[in-house]
Amino acid sequence: MSRAGESRRRSSTEAPEFAAEVRYRHRLALQGEFTERLHSLLTVLLSAADISVAQVQGRTKSLDSLVEKIRRKDKYRDPLSEITDLTGIRIVTYYLEDVDRVTALLAKNFAVDVSGQDTNRSEAPGEFGYESSHLVIRLAEQRAHLDEWQKFAGLTAEIQVRTVLQHAWASISHKLIYKREDQTPLPLRRSFARLSALLGVADEQFSSLAVQASQLEETYSKNVSSGELDLPLNPLSVQAYTTAPEVRSVLAQIAEHGGWRLLDEASSTAVIERDTHNLLEICQRLNLETVRQLAEAALSQEAPKTAMAIGAQHAADPVEISAQDLLNRLLIVHRQVEAEALRGMYARADVHALLDPQWDG
Repeated sequence: MSRAGESRRRSSTEAPEFAAEVRYRHRLALQGEFTERLHSLLTVLLSAADISVAQVQGRTKSLDSLVEKIRRKDKYRDPLSEITDLTGIRIVTYYLEDVDRVTALLAKNFAVDVSGQDTNRSEAPGEFGYESSHLVIRLAEQRAHLDEWQKFAGLTAEIQVRTVLQHAWASISHKLIYKREDQTPLPLRRSFARLSALLGVADEQFSSLAVQASQLEETYSKNVSSGELDLPLNPLSVQAYTTAPEVRSVLAQIAEHGGWRLLDEASSTAVIERDTHNLLEICQRLNLETVRQLAEAALSQEAPKTAMAIGAQHAADPVEISAQDLLNRLLIVHRQVEAEALRGMYARADVHALLDPQWDG
């Protein structure tokens, strides 16, 4: 090819790239704001739908990344309209069935580009890590007409939905294998295929365990409601006990005596997990093995008076307390747990109040 011909070929391939780079430089701030707003919206929607996820990540494609993609693909006529992942959101779920729930949530709240949708539940061996769903979305017409969203109308985002195990597979395999499968050495491909099968089974088993845990919690709740409290102490039985309406009513009255408000458990998962762990640790030290033993040890007739004494410091400014923490404090006071056991659970002032409550028993 002549030098003139080569120059014409280079100019024709670089023209879309240069034009896209100039346009995206001016649009980058808007694209970044769209990513942040979309990330926040998805977090709210997931919470409202009661879908617990491991993480929601968002990223805006950088200018350098856009240019690199245009050069690598070498197929775009209008890159900014053809490249749909300038905004990318990754939603990592705990269980396989939640991938479908999130996908349905997206379809309900956004306009999904069917041509760009790739649920990719491939049956090919070795492709477990690439089973995550990819959806290209844009704002639904109703939301795009809202004043605060109008400037984002027409922008697209790629939403990737995958389980924790699929995410782990993708992250690790990216470090170990080549981008193209046909370039990966055969021994590595065989090993990855075997590992893929194991992870696929593990994902299914985690979903099965989640169902079993839900069924067991439901059984515990029925037992508590019927007064059957001879249940082994564990996080599920404690949850069933502390969420029973009749128990919460009693605990709410005790909390009020101490100047507290009982915490809404549905909105404070991390706090509940921490306080449940502390409660079970104290129960173990006190050789309490059943929910009945816990109830009898903590909810004595002096409980309201005790709560008033150990909570007096909060009386002028009521604070929230979980049912688990309240039970734990009552146990500590009634059974006089040694100070060493409380290390890491409470601040020094709280430990002093718990171990030396000023009240006439």
